[in-house]
Amino acid sequence: MAVATPVMRHLLESTTHKASVVLCWRFRDQVMCLHQEQGDAPHPVSSYGQGVAMPFFRGASSKAILAHLDDRSLKRIYLENEMLIREGEGPQNWKQFKAALRGIQRDGFAITVAEVAEGRVGIAAPILMNKRVVAGVSMVFESGQVDAVGQAGFPQQVVAAAERISLALSEDPGTISRG
Repeated sequence: MAVATPVMRHLLESTTHKASVVLCWRFRDQVMCLHQEQGDAPHPVSSYGQGVAMPFFRGASSKAILAHLDDRSLKRIYLENEMLIREGEGPQNWKQFKAALRGIQRDGFAITVAEVAEGRVGIAAPILMNKRVVAGVSMVFESGQVDAVGQAGFPQQVVAAAERISLALSEDPGTISRG
């Protein structure tokens, strides 16, 4: 997504923390990394390799995307994946699943700790095109930076970046290039 690269770089440059910025696209009932920007080494290595499909129920990017799906789509996804969703400490029923995602939707961002990779914190916000969720942008930090990340206002910065990308996509949908 050509329009996202400068926004992602700006987001990465806004921090002195070790971070990576990842752009994930919704692909069927998974998310796929389209692009990644990484800070100066050493930076946290993301499990989201470009072109690799990742689970739809773990990680900040996935949850930011899921939270902005309509109820009908969300219910279908839940019913088709109920056992997978209920694994571990995940929601144990439809009501809990929907409530958790609607909380993320209300907040405008998702924060997860060690859901995709041990020792990593993800903060993600949805990217919308014509009011429909198509992707998510996330910052990935080392888990030791959790308190500093929250206090530094990174959730709001990630939301602002997602909004800039969303606006650009809505104004010129031709700017999308996958890969």
